[in-house]
Amino acid sequence: MSTSKRRKLEEGQQAPQYRGSPKSPSTPKSAAARKESASKRGTDKGVSTPESGTSTPRVVQYSSFRLSKQNYRRNKDGYSELRLTDTERFIVLGIFGIRVRSGEVSVLGTTITASETIHWIHASHCHALPVIRASEKTRLELHSDKSDKPLSCLSALSPLYQRIWHETESSSEETCGFSEDTFRILCTSEDAPKRSIVQELFSPPEWNKAISDITSTNRLDQRAPISAFVCGPKGAGKSTFSKLLTNRLLTTSDRASTAQSATGVAVIDLDPGQPEYAPAGTVSLVHITKPNLGTPFSHPGLHQAGHTVLRSHALASVSPSMSPSLYIQCATDLHETYRRTLRNCPLIINTPGWILGTGLDLLVELITIMMPSQVAYMSEDGPLDVVDVLRSATRNQFLTLPSQPSEYTARTGSQLRAMQAMSYFHMADFAATVSPAVLSWNPRPLSTVPPWEVRYASKRSGIKGILSYDFQSPPELFRAAIDGMVLAVVEIEDGKAFQDIIAGYGPAPHQPAIVGAEPASSEVQAEDRDAEMSSTTADELKIITSPEGLPIISNTNDATLDPRHSRALGLVLVRGVDTARRTLQLLSPITEAQLQGA
Repeated sequence: MSTSKRRKLEEGQQAPQYRGSPKSPSTPKSAAARKESASKRGTDKGVSTPESGTSTPRVVQYSSFRLSKQNYRRNKDGYSELRLTDTERFIVLGIFGIRVRSGEVSVLGTTITASETIHWIHASHCHALPVIRASEKTRLELHSDKSDKPLSCLSALSPLYQRIWHETESSSEETCGFSEDTFRILCTSEDAPKRSIVQELFSPPEWNKAISDITSTNRLDQRAPISAFVCGPKGAGKSTFSKLLTNRLLTTSDRASTAQSATGVAVIDLDPGQPEYAPAGTVSLVHITKPNLGTPFSHPGLHQAGHTVLRSHALASVSPSMSPSLYIQCATDLHETYRRTLRNCPLIINTPGWILGTGLDLLVELITIMMPSQVAYMSEDGPLDVVDVLRSATRNQFLTLPSQPSEYTARTGSQLRAMQAMSYFHMADFAATVSPAVLSWNPRPLSTVPPWEVRYASKRSGIKGILSYDFQSPPELFRAAIDGMVLAVVEIEDGKAFQDIIAGYGPAPHQPAIVGAEPASSEVQAEDRDAEMSSTTADELKIITSPEGLPIISNTNDATLDPRHSRALGLVLVRGVDTARRTLQLLSPITEAQLQGA
């Protein structure tokens, strides 16, 4: 392939015409099927494929080649093998693993070289599908997800998970809606599912240049790793840009990581509405060691292969507007934790799309506190006053990048949060039958899953109490209020976590001074005061008991926990309250080992 054609491919322009046989061995179609699939509607940005309709649409090409006997074969072990002699591009729909045997491929900013490792990818058409680009003389394998309980089985429980993967026309919910293969190579829009919208993930040239420049800066200056602060309006592509940058930093071949005391990339995810690695309603510091090749609902747990949430805080809201001060305190604590534990790793900070009013004030305060080496604003359309304010707050480099073009969305933001919550609570253990291990999900309704039973009113109580932010429910209605609610499990690392809550109770009783005692130094007084507060704060906490005996932490001043002395372990769903046994019935993917380690 010529250099000019290759450049067009990298810039996301239309792929060249097919080479090879006009028929795809993996997508056999009869004449009737081809005639039926002709009733589709194409656009430049995406393709809608209605079941029946209108005039014959233009066929959109997704891949630069057509599958043939020369470049494709089905291995007897069940995987598909591609042998590509030229530089090619293609997209795949579904859940699949990719293993490169020779040459290299790039996907989502990740460069995958020849090895025995299988990289698992979740590509659903409710998100833009990643484009896979292969170098010359590349041989690769595509593996189906062979786990007993894949993510696709959730389609039997919710319509949100239906018709987003590779599904057969005759599949039923009993078989999780899938054929033997869990993926399908899309050569043209004719290969796409009916009544679906397919978009390719497009990375503008400005993004590619910015990612290349940031990666080069990080590689050249190992003593001061980069810290990129990504901000911008909603739907601008902040999460996508952060993912591409993270993957590029992880897989840059000539990055000299031997001089560092820590490897990987640190991510501070400050978007509680659409977090990448943790449940909605939380902000977190994540240590990434493997490329992120999936959607947020494909890796919802706090501790999984490839990423570990080192510290997390619950906001009890999907927006910072509920408590801007708590949001800043949590972000500051996460940044301080990064400086203590991962300061040798490059840092990426992803922020929500709230850029006006108080949202702009929060961004300015975050930039002032964290002092990032690069601030990337993901819009060239302003607002100009917002850009000017952010640029003036930035001490280092300020970048203005174009937004990610997107005309269609198959799921709204609230639906994606629901899918992520569903994936989180149905998550099971790692599948032991697959190497390397992949996640598995429980396809049964949560009403059939045995819950945790936690004592709430005994000497061996498993909880200190239940704390509410914002609205404070009356004790007689508290049981009904929490039944069926999602709560955060918070570990209190020090009693000083309650200091703001206790301060809302009013002035403490006056302690008389000891006559004749010598005054201590200010440092000694401070140490004694901290030690006394740490030991007595928990005792000063007011616990109100509901008629069922539920311990309610009094929060008359609507205060919050101090994030410097507490952290979230995860979320639980209150399935019920057993008043006879004085236990809470909780559903959660939090493991016993995580609770014991708290």
